[in-house]
Amino acid sequence: MKNSFLIIALLCCLTFFGQKKFVTDAYGYVDDVAFTQLMQDRQYTLVGSYTTVSHNPDLQYAKVSRYGKWGFIDTEGKEVIKPQYNFISDFKNGLAMAIFEEYRTSRDGGYDDVGNSQVVNQYVCINTKGERVSKAYDDIRPSQNGFAVVKRGTGSGVINPTGVEVIPPEYKYVFVQTNYIFASTPAGKWGAFTHAGKPLVPFVYDNLRWFNGFLLGYTSSSYCLLHPDTGKPLGKGGYINNVHDYNADYNTLPFKPNVLAVCTEKGSFLVNRQGRRISDVYEDGVRQASDHYYRVQRKSGMGVINDKGKEVLACNYVYAGPYEDGTMFFAKKGDVVQYINPKGKAIDVSAYETVGNFGNGLAYVRVNGDRFGFIDYEGRLVIPAIYDHPSSGFEYSKENAAIRKDGKWGIINPQGETVAPFIYDELNPGYKCYYTGVNHKKGLLDDNGREVIAPQYQSLGYLPTGNGLLQAQLNGKWGIIDLQNKVLVPFEYDRIERDYLDQGLVLVEKDEMSGIVNLQGKILVPLDYDISWTVDNFGAGLIPVDKEQRRYLADFYGHIYKRPEINEYY
Repeated sequence: MKNSFLIIALLCCLTFFGQKKFVTDAYGYVDDVAFTQLMQDRQYTLVGSYTTVSHNPDLQYAKVSRYGKWGFIDTEGKEVIKPQYNFISDFKNGLAMAIFEEYRTSRDGGYDDVGNSQVVNQYVCINTKGERVSKAYDDIRPSQNGFAVVKRGTGSGVINPTGVEVIPPEYKYVFVQTNYIFASTPAGKWGAFTHAGKPLVPFVYDNLRWFNGFLLGYTSSSYCLLHPDTGKPLGKGGYINNVHDYNADYNTLPFKPNVLAVCTEKGSFLVNRQGRRISDVYEDGVRQASDHYYRVQRKSGMGVINDKGKEVLACNYVYAGPYEDGTMFFAKKGDVVQYINPKGKAIDVSAYETVGNFGNGLAYVRVNGDRFGFIDYEGRLVIPAIYDHPSSGFEYSKENAAIRKDGKWGIINPQGETVAPFIYDELNPGYKCYYTGVNHKKGLLDDNGREVIAPQYQSLGYLPTGNGLLQAQLNGKWGIIDLQNKVLVPFEYDRIERDYLDQGLVLVEKDEMSGIVNLQGKILVPLDYDISWTVDNFGAGLIPVDKEQRRYLADFYGHIYKRPEINEYY
C-alpha cells in the first residue's frame, strides 16, 4: 500500500515536471501542434499573444476565451485565471482591468427606463493571480503614472497603481497630473490633491493648471501662482491674459521650467518659482523667444532679456531676437538689420546682399547676385562664395550643411570641406539623415554624408516610431525596408497607414481596406476591415476593426470576437 502511494506521487511529480513549456517567438506567438491541440481540447480561443499581455518579460501569460468569458493561461498551458470575465485588459504594473456582469434589481437602483431589472457591467482591477484588488466601479479609465479614473454613477474618483481608492468617486471631473490630482466639485470649483489623496489646494478656483513646472490657480478675471508643495498663493498674483501668450509650452521649445512670463495691468515681467519678480516691468509685453531668452517691448522699441531677467539687448529696435539660444542676436532698426555677436558687438554685413540665419556658428550670405558663402560671428567670410544655393545653411542643428554647386547638391562641413559629392538633383535635411534625389528617384545619406541607400525609390522616409526602418514606394506600391535596403514588408500596399514597431506590426491599406502585417511580411489580420484605431487600445494584440458598420475585435491569429459593451475609451 505504501509503495502504491509512492508510485502515484512519483508519477504526479513526473507529470508536473514533464509538462511541456511552449516556446514563443519574438512577438509572443506559438507555432506548435501540441499547443494547438491543447487549445482545441479545452475549447479555448487564444486572444492575442503571450508577449503583448504584459510589458514584463517575466510574466508570460496569454488571454484565452471560452464560452465568451476571458481568462489567462501560462506558457505551460496552465489556467492561472479561470475564464470568467467579459473583458480583461493588459497587465501593467501587475494589475489588469476586468469587466464582469452584475445582476441588479429595482431594489439595487439598477432598473432601466421602463422599470425592468437588468444586467450591468462592473469594472474591477485584478492581480496576476486573478484576485480582485479594487472596489467595483461603473467605469475605470487608465491615466498617468499607473493611476486610473473611476466612476460610480455621476461621480468620478481615482485609484492608485495598486488599486487602492485615493479619491472617492464624488467629484464632477478628476484629472491625474504629473504631480497632482485635480478635481472639480459639482458646483464647478477646482482643487487639488497629492497622489496619496491628501488635500493640497482648496476648492476655491474656477480652474487649475500645471504649466511648465508652475501650478496656477484661476479665477474669472485673473490667475496666481501656487506653491507646488503647499498649494498656497505665491506673490501678489492678479495676473491677466493667457499664459500661453507669453511662454512657450513643451511642444514648441525645450523649456526648462525655472521662470514664467506673466502680465498685469501695469505690464509684463518674469517671476521665479517662488513668485518673485526678477525682471523690469515692460509695458508692452514679454514673450519667450528661445530656451533662455525673451523678447521684451517698451514704447521705445523691442529688446531681449535672458531668463535671469538681465537685459542683453536694449529696447531700441523695431524687431529683435536670439539665434541658437543666444550665441547670436539680430535686431532691426528701420530697414537695417544688425547682427550682434555674443560680445555685444554689431558685426558689419554691409558687403553682403542677403544674410541668412546663424546656425553652428555660421550664416550664409549672398554676393554678386547669385553666389553664396558663409560668415562667422565676426562677419568674416570663412567659406568662399562659390555656391549657387544654400538650402537653409547650417540652421537645422546639423554638423554639416546641404548646398548646391553648379546645379548639383552635395554636403559641406563647417570648414568648407566636401563630405558628400555634388551629384544629387535634390538633397533635403531630415532627422539624422539627408534625403537624396537623382532623376526623380529617392535615396538616403546619413548625417555624415555617407550614402546609405542609393536613389531608387519613388518616395522614401523613416517610419514615425523609428527603429531605423523606412517606408518606401516602388512602382506605385509601398513597403518597408531597413538601412541595409532589405525588404521587410513587400511592395504590395497602397499605403502604410501606421506602424507599431515595438510590437513588430504595421497597419497597411490595399484597395481601400486595412489589415495588419508583421515585419516578416506575414498578414496577421486580413485586409478585410476598416481599421482606424491604434493597435494597443485593447492590448494583448487586440485590434478594434469595423466591417459592414459593426465593430469587432481581431487578434493576430485571424480570430474575430464580438466586442464587449464597454466604454469607447478602451
